[in-house]
Amino acid sequence: EGNGYSFKEQKVGSDEYLYFPSTRRVPGIAVLYYPLLKLMSVNAARSVLILLQFLLSTVSVYLLGLIALYLFSSYSAFVITLILYSASSFVSIFDHYGISESFSISFLIYGMYFSVKAAKQGGLQNYWWAGVFLCWSTFIRPAFGVCFPAAAVLIVYEYWKQKQLISLSFFKAMMLLGIPLLLC
Repeated sequence: EGNGYSFKEQKVGSDEYLYFPSTRRVPGIAVLYYPLLKLMSVNAARSVLILLQFLLSTVSVYLLGLIALYLFSSYSAFVITLILYSASSFVSIFDHYGISESFSISFLIYGMYFSVKAAKQGGLQNYWWAGVFLCWSTFIRPAFGVCFPAAAVLIVYEYWKQKQLISLSFFKAMMLLGIPLLLC
């Protein structure tokens, strides 16, 4: 039920798939699927969506490894993370089906990658992209909303270490992280 295989098989290709009235399935994937559905047949749109899902997930494996490298400053952590996540069910099983689990996990990883990169290197665009991907991940899976406070704590910690908690750059960073959430 919700986002499972039986739901997808029954609803894909219909307006009911895009506007399913349930708290168990948020229509965040419709932003990607609906334009494809208007441009091509249902089967072609499904195939493109699955290919896009696979490509985004492939990049997320690498980004998760980079997160480990940033946090632990260890090439071994990078390699171990790549191997373990590549063998996980989200990458090895769910990427071959048109369901939102893969997109939500990929966007969560993208958001956390940009959060870590922003905390370590700065750059206002990194805060913005962290907010966008965390917001989209939360839109697909509302439970991921807890990642916004986690990203904010990481950023506050980095500014606190630099003794810049009361600064314009800190304010800009927190605003850029939060604006996508407010726009949702």
